[in-house]
Amino acid sequence: MAKRSHTTIRGQEEKGSLAADHANVAANFAKMLALTEERRDLVLEYGRQLGTSINRYDELDKKSTIAHREKRDRDKTMFGLARDEEYDRELAIRAMIALTKASSLEGVAIQLHEAIVTVAFLQDDFPEDAENNFPVKQRFRQLNRLLFSALGFVDKAAGEKLSSLIECSMPNPWTAPEEENARYAEWKLSQERDELKVVIEAHRSALNAWKDTARGGKDLECDTAEYDTFCEAEFAFISYKCKSHLEAQRKVSYAMECREARESIKADQGGDGKWYFSTFLESLRLVD
Repeated sequence: MAKRSHTTIRGQEEKGSLAADHANVAANFAKMLALTEERRDLVLEYGRQLGTSINRYDELDKKSTIAHREKRDRDKTMFGLARDEEYDRELAIRAMIALTKASSLEGVAIQLHEAIVTVAFLQDDFPEDAENNFPVKQRFRQLNRLLFSALGFVDKAAGEKLSSLIECSMPNPWTAPEEENARYAEWKLSQERDELKVVIEAHRSALNAWKDTARGGKDLECDTAEYDTFCEAEFAFISYKCKSHLEAQRKVSYAMECREARESIKADQGGDGKWYFSTFLESLRLVD
C-alpha cells in the first residue's frame, strides 16, 4: 500500500461537484458524531477506555521487561515510567466508572463487572490471619454470587455479548469448574475472532511504536519502518467494514477516542486519492 497523502482539506480550494460532495460527506460525518455523542452511555465509553488502558499497561510492561533483559537501562526507565503513568490512568478511569450513572444495559454490565473486580481487590487486601477470617470471606463469596447473577442477567438482556468490553477471566461461581474452564477457553477464542478488536489493537500498537521512536527528545520522523507500519494499520482501521451496529458503534467510539485516527479521517487521503472520511463513512454501512 502506498503511503497516505498528507494533503489536507484545510486551506485547499475545491471546485464544482467534488467540493459539494466533500462538504456533504463532512456534514454527514459531523451529524453522525453528534448523534453518537447524544446517545452514548459514558459508562460504556469508560469501559472501552479502561480496556485500552489495561492493554497499553501490559504492552509497556513487556517493553520494560525486555529492555531490562537486554540491559538497556534508559529504555527500561522510560517504559517503566510510562507504564506507571498508564496505571494512574487506569485508576482514574475506574473511579469515573464508579462516579457515573449508567444509561444502557451495557453500561450496567460494565459497572457490575467493576463491582466484582472491586470485591476481588477488597478480598486480596483482607489479612489472611485475621480473626474470624472464614465468615468474612464467606460474605465475600456471597457478594460475588449476587453480582455474577445480576451480571449474567443483564448481559443476556443487552442482546449482544459484551466480550469485547469485559474481561471474562474471573471465575463465575454459578458454573461448575469444568463448565467454567470451557467457557473461558471459548472466551479466549472469541477474543481472537473479534476482527475489529484485532484491527484496533494493531492500530494502537503501531501508533505507540511510532511515537516511541521520538523518546529521548527526538522528533517524530515519517521516513521510518514504524511510520510505514502505522500507515498500513491506520488504513486497515479506517477501511474495516462493520458487520453489526455494535461494531459500528465501537469503530466510531475509537475514532473519537484516538486523536490521530480522528484527524486522519477528517483531513487525509489515501494513496488512491480517495478521502479517508469517505472510506470511513462507507465502512459503517452494514453488509448483508
